[in-house]
Amino acid sequence: MDADNWSNIAKATEYYTSVGYKYVDTPWMQPIADIKITCPDSDAIYKIGPKHGLVGSAEQSFIAMALEGLPKGRYVSTGPCFRNELVFDSIHLPTFMKTEIFITDIDDAEVVFQQMMYNAHYCLVSILGCDDVTMDAENTDEGIDILINGIEVGSYGIREHKHVKWIYGTGLAEPRFSYAKNYEKRAI
Repeated sequence: MDADNWSNIAKATEYYTSVGYKYVDTPWMQPIADIKITCPDSDAIYKIGPKHGLVGSAEQSFIAMALEGLPKGRYVSTGPCFRNELVFDSIHLPTFMKTEIFITDIDDAEVVFQQMMYNAHYCLVSILGCDDVTMDAENTDEGIDILINGIEVGSYGIREHKHVKWIYGTGLAEPRFSYAKNYEKRAI
């Protein structure tokens, strides 16, 4: 990652804390059972011994923390994502940095989800300078993906496991965001 990628990560993290998300450092390794809540394919997990693995995103660490009693709230964390993909290319990398948003303080899930989507859009356009014309939203089985120049740059949804219900979202993933933002310029 270059200096612009790190600058974007810092701007996104600063933005989310400025609108009420509490910053929390999240562990980069979790029990495989907790990782499998959002990644049921064991082969996709970078295993560290028989019972632990490197997280695919901070969401997996937030889940483990919530199951262990993390107070309800609105949280943000930035850290590495480790992915064991079948194919690696310019947008599918074995590791990248990601600012993750995680909300467990949910009165009305739909209203809170829409607020988070507004924050994500505002961050991408007003804080990080993405051209709104290049953005699109796509419904998925789990929620909504935001695309820039046809490349998925963030996933957002509502999940529940055991006694915990949460709303999750990508605050920013780099270098994918920068690649997508500049993709059309590269293609010309």
